[in-house]
Amino acid sequence: MLMGKRAGTNAFMPDKYVFPGGRVDEEDALAPSLTELAADEDEIVAKGAQRATRAFPLTAIREVFEETGLIVGRSASGMSSVPASWADYYSQGVAPCLANFRFLGRAITPPMRHKRFDARFFMADADDALIDDRPPIDGRELNDLRWFTLAEVAGLDLPNVTRFVISEVEARLQDKAVLQPFFLLLDSVRPCPRAHRLTFSYIFQIF
Repeated sequence: MLMGKRAGTNAFMPDKYVFPGGRVDEEDALAPSLTELAADEDEIVAKGAQRATRAFPLTAIREVFEETGLIVGRSASGMSSVPASWADYYSQGVAPCLANFRFLGRAITPPMRHKRFDARFFMADADDALIDDRPPIDGRELNDLRWFTLAEVAGLDLPNVTRFVISEVEARLQDKAVLQPFFLLLDSVRPCPRAHRLTFSYIFQIF
């Protein structure tokens, strides 16, 4: 799976290995794609969502491109009404495909945390999702970007939620019948005010 190390100067999760991903932009839901989420996946992602479900996997695709240089999509041309924040992506002659995305689950940090997230996690097979086999490129957000085996990631400095998500990935790879997405509300004492929580989306590509 593809992971990178956050810079030590980051206030949030410094020096931790994480998946490429980031905050959902309003324009993400408007990015044209060649395919959409499978109906059953879309139905699950829609539960509790305050925005169009397609925004989440599209955010993951955009963030992977911006943070790693890897292109999740298929060759395409003449896509109309392309959002400005997606111009560089579409200039590569590609367009997103969402049909091979599988929703892993959602995690929300406790209300008392200063740095918080409301994250949705997706997985996709690299052979199906990536346009080619170019290597990832370190950038401003992540360094030491590379492909790790499950055995290798066990020895990395990982956030607890990332380690949990990896266990879910491993379970799905071992048993295709494991389809129920997880929902982690790390503190259910009181609800989290949405104004104080950012929405993120992440993708991992599996060998």
